Amino acid sequence: MDSFDPDPDQSPVLIPWQHLSTEALAGVVEACLVAQVADQNVEGFDLKREVTKVLAGLDAGDWALVYDPVTESPALLPADELPAQP
Repeated sequence: MDSFDPDPDQSPVLIPWQHLSTEALAGVVEACLVAQVADQNVEGFDLKREVTKVLAGLDAGDWALVYDPVTESPALLPADELPAQP
């Protein structure tokens, strides 16, 4: 997943994914994954399996869902790469 610019004015904003419906969350995660593999030639990419893995990772605290103000879109970020939140 992508890294973010440490500029505090452009820092990603944490999205409280627990407040999204199951369908909305799955759709956002799917969109993030599709955007990441769109530029890559990935063989054997199973979108449903990857969505399931990311959802489990969000639940376990391994991943975070953020809004990236640079790209103006949601993104997935490893939880240990989250910038400090004010």
